[in-house]
Amino acid sequence: MEIKFLSLCILAGVLFVSQVNASANNGKDDVKYAALTQKDLDALPVEKRASVLDELGFIHEYGLNVPMNREQALQYYKQAC
Repeated sequence: MEIKFLSLCILAGVLFVSQVNASANNGKDDVKYAALTQKDLDALPVEKRASVLDELGFIHEYGLNVPMNREQALQYYKQAC
């Protein structure tokens, strides 16, 4: 379980760094990463999934290593509930 959680955290870090470059390829990678992220989130136990989604919401709300996107943050927060 901890390995999956750590893997998801690493994936989330890669996702955030990649989003900076997404504008250069018109967002084509966004679709790929969204599918991969959802697959990994589904593999997590419910209690860990909520924690990760909450952290993703915080990161997007305040623009930590990603462009600030409060709409995306709200979606993550809603999924965490």
